[in-house]
Amino acid sequence: MWVFAYGSLVWDAWPARLGCLRSMPAELFGLKRSFEKGSVRNWGSKDNPCPTLNLTTDPSRSCKGVAFEFPEEKRSEVISYLEKREGKGFSLEPVEVRLESGDRVTAVAPIYSGKNLLSGKSLAELAAMARIAQGVDGKCIDYARNIATKLAELGIDDPEVDEFRRALE
Repeated sequence: MWVFAYGSLVWDAWPARLGCLRSMPAELFGLKRSFEKGSVRNWGSKDNPCPTLNLTTDPSRSCKGVAFEFPEEKRSEVISYLEKREGKGFSLEPVEVRLESGDRVTAVAPIYSGKNLLSGKSLAELAAMARIAQGVDGKCIDYARNIATKLAELGIDDPEVDEFRRALE
């Protein structure tokens, strides 16, 4: 089984704990990263949600991330972990990704469609929200900066992330 990661799942140590066989860069076509999921606990609050990453449809774009392969017998354990970690409103959607090797595989990717969507907000509005939001894991602005830094370390250039980071400065 494969999992496609596009945010914090990329660099956290969870795959090794669940018996990951291998990981490699991968690309998901027709979807892009967007800061449209309002975190109301980890990086924000109900009064001041933090714009965090989600995937949204865009037929002209793609999202580069990392695909993790797990033994099929670990499927229920991996799914259970991801459901708990991602929380309410996230579903693990089957998506086709192209691995760095050129092979195409079906992976699951967490996609949020719950009540805390921030769709329709302008970049300026999202940046203003991020500047004041804070949750149990820290300041929203730190979340956004960490995302940009980690993706850059992996050699992933993402226009949405770069534009959001610039809007915060």
